[in-house]
Amino acid sequence: MNDIKVGDIVQLKHGGQLMTVSTIGRRYEFSTTLCAWCVWFDGNGKRTHAAFELESLRTPSKTRRFFIKTFDVFRELNPWKK
Repeated sequence: MNDIKVGDIVQLKHGGQLMTVSTIGRRYEFSTTLCAWCVWFDGNGKRTHAAFELESLRTPSKTRRFFIKTFDVFRELNPWKK
């Protein structure tokens, strides 16, 4: 059983952006699969959202979250960025 709940920081199991779970429920009225509606900011700072099946998500470790956030900050401050 997946223990993801609203407010958790999650990531797709194959990687990608860190996202915040905003809602958990069924994507369609008669669906039996639970989904998490997630929000995140893309590389341009645009707020994005989508629904993902709970089985496709994981909660990254705090160390990994720190590394990803630090890398994102460095990338924005990088003076050699074109």
